[in-house]
Amino acid sequence: MPATACARLTCTPVHPPAPRRQVYAFSSENWRRAPAEVAALLALMERVLAAEVAELAAAGVRLRFIGELDRLPAPLLRRMSRSVCWDWSCARQDAIR
Repeated sequence: MPATACARLTCTPVHPPAPRRQVYAFSSENWRRAPAEVAALLALMERVLAAEVAELAAAGVRLRFIGELDRLPAPLLRRMSRSVCWDWSCARQDAIR
C-alpha cells in the first residue's frame, strides 16, 4: 500500500540526515478526477492519518499540511488538525488551554 511505503520513507534514517522530507498526498490535478474518485482519495487520506499518525509521531515525524486546505471536507480537516499536534509541545499547549 502506498501509505505504508510513505511511512517507511519518512521513518527511515537517511545519511546525511534530511531535516525535512516532503510528501505530496493530493495534488491540484486530483481535483480534475471524477467526484467519486476524489471522495475516495480524500477518505483514504483520512483513514491513513487515523491509522498511522501515532506511529509517525513516535518516530519523530512532524506533519504539516500546505495548499488549498479550504477545499477539503470538514472531517478530513479535523483529522489533519489533530495530526499536526502529536508532539510534546502541542500536547503541553493543549493542556494549558
